[in-house]
Amino acid sequence: MRKSVKKILLIMWFYCWVMIPFADAQVLVEQGKVKLSLAPAQKTADALTVHNTGNEAIDLTVYFEDFRYIPPFRGKKEFFPSGTVSDSCSQWINFYPQTVHIPPFSQKKINYTINMPADADGGYYCVLFMEKTILDGGLTPVGEGSKAGLTVLSRVGTLFFVETNDRTKKIAVSDINIEGGTMRGTVKNQGNVTLVITPLFYILNSGSGVPADRGEADKIYLPAGSDAQFEIKLSSGVADDGRYLTVLTFDLEDGASSVTEVEFSKTGVSYKVIATQ
Repeated sequence: MRKSVKKILLIMWFYCWVMIPFADAQVLVEQGKVKLSLAPAQKTADALTVHNTGNEAIDLTVYFEDFRYIPPFRGKKEFFPSGTVSDSCSQWINFYPQTVHIPPFSQKKINYTINMPADADGGYYCVLFMEKTILDGGLTPVGEGSKAGLTVLSRVGTLFFVETNDRTKKIAVSDINIEGGTMRGTVKNQGNVTLVITPLFYILNSGSGVPADRGEADKIYLPAGSDAQFEIKLSSGVADDGRYLTVLTFDLEDGASSVTEVEFSKTGVSYKVIATQ
């Protein structure tokens, strides 16, 4: 029994000793998102700054992938090989170097240039990953972004949002209802860019004019042509029976917004939407 315990402790000690040097090395990129508005055929250049905050040198492999926000559109993404999604911009962006060695507690630059096509219209997206890996079993990576024979230790990325300067930001709000103290509705992206939407609400008691509730609902990450549901939980400020006016402001970023007014009544535990505009 004692031999078994000693053996287990020895294995645990060895595992921790091997893993600690890798755990100490951390990769951070200053620019988590690059958002640009360019004219068709315009070119631009800049750089990302990548930090090694650990006490061991690290080697990074740098590569592009495409991504797409997926339902219920609260920020979760699905990733695809570079250049395979219809609104990808990865094929227009050149970057260097493709492998980066960063000493302990140091930083390096990853330079990039963007060449917007002359026929571009709307929004285009991709993510540049910086990946710290080790070889597994002596195998070597095959192709850009391939994980064959690699054990991934950590990966950070920078999202690229590249949009034309004549982009259209437009939404439609519909199907608003209130049930169980929660206001719900549907927002549809009628523009030609992916929208990051922040629903803000302000509720007044129509009889007294006194503010009853205000706040912010979950952000919505909505690709062009898609629709999603928003939810606003009514607080105790809307506890009394009567009529209320809700002002919904959907912040679409970059100074763009859309406003919808909802008038509703409350009787006991029942709610009724009277009008929307």
